[in-house]
Amino acid sequence: DLRAPGAHGAHFEVLLRSEPAGSGLLSRVHVGSDARLRPFHEHRYFLSYSLSQFIVIMLALMVGLMLILWRLRPGDSIYGWYALACLAWCVHNLNLVVVEIPLSTAWWDWINLASMVWLPVLSTIFIHRFLEFHPRRFETILMAGAAFLCLVLLLLPDAVFYGYAVRSTNTLIMSLGLYPVGLLGWHFLRQRDPDVLHLFIAGLLMVVLGVHDLLVVNQLVPRTEGFLLHYSAPLVLTVFTGILLKRFVQALDQAEDLSHHLEGRIRAKHEELESSYARMRRLERERVLVKERERLTSDMHDGMGGHLISLMAQVDTGHADPKSLRQGLQEALDDLRLMIEPRLEQAGLRLSWEVSDLPPLHDLGPERALHILRILQEAVTNALRHAGARVISLRTGELTCPDGRPGVFVDVIDDGSGCSPDPVHNG
Repeated sequence: DLRAPGAHGAHFEVLLRSEPAGSGLLSRVHVGSDARLRPFHEHRYFLSYSLSQFIVIMLALMVGLMLILWRLRPGDSIYGWYALACLAWCVHNLNLVVVEIPLSTAWWDWINLASMVWLPVLSTIFIHRFLEFHPRRFETILMAGAAFLCLVLLLLPDAVFYGYAVRSTNTLIMSLGLYPVGLLGWHFLRQRDPDVLHLFIAGLLMVVLGVHDLLVVNQLVPRTEGFLLHYSAPLVLTVFTGILLKRFVQALDQAEDLSHHLEGRIRAKHEELESSYARMRRLERERVLVKERERLTSDMHDGMGGHLISLMAQVDTGHADPKSLRQGLQEALDDLRLMIEPRLEQAGLRLSWEVSDLPPLHDLGPERALHILRILQEAVTNALRHAGARVISLRTGELTCPDGRPGVFVDVIDDGSGCSPDPVHNG
């Protein structure tokens, strides 16, 4: 019983310890029954502590997720800068949920303020990367200035740190936070990108709640109102993460499209190479045929050519007689069969040799016989190269010329595609 004897009311004495002295805060005290005050207490506890814990955990998870994405895509530094900005915000919000601090009050408050200094700096660089804007010199100056300010805050005595530095630093931080939000707004007006608009709205919410917290720090708003900036984290994280994941998926889709495109080009190149190899094989076959033709000609020159030259020599010297001429020509024909037949078999053709003995022709000298040889050679070569035949027939026989004189014939016949139906032209 807290009521003093004879007193008409209750008197409470609350001792509040704070570091530094005079910085403590005690809000309005509500007295009543447990049934009446517990719902109010649980509601306030959820808003001020449980929700803050959830936000800190959310930020920590986001740091891990973004670092993983950065590891998967090291070329996209936007994920790394976003992870660092979330880390700075997470460290700053620890002051809302940690009861027993693991460090001295001076170090803890310095870490809390320094993390808040880095939040707008890292957020600015993240926005630069998001907008594909790379002012390297400005970013270097910004980071160097943040590092210098943190060092100065570390070296300040407590009286200056808590008396002036905290207020002035928070004002500077608020000013820096206006830059990335304004940059997003300006960029949206130029390009009308919906993603930029969403980021601008989220950033504007941070500015509004940040202004409220700045007023609290400068005691222009009662401290019992508490800080509100961290309540913008769920919306900000949802927007930022949704956009980044969207871009990540788009990057994967582009990579898949590029892979399909490359596969198509590879298939086309493969088909082109196959066509080139086919042409090369065709040219090689033609080269082999030409070589065989040259060998055939050479063999003819060496075989039948020798026979015909010998016959011409006999005619020139006057020692030739029809019987010897006939025998020489027969030997030349035999040589022709021996040379042609193996070549045709190698090319997949069959030779039908239907050459019979021919009567002697007194006006068929060696020179005319050589002409016949050349005609036969060309006829066989044409059938071999162009007809697409399976069988080539060579036949000889007797006939009677239109003027009644006896004569002979030589036929070269193949079962190939035949000649064009167009009218025959000289040549």
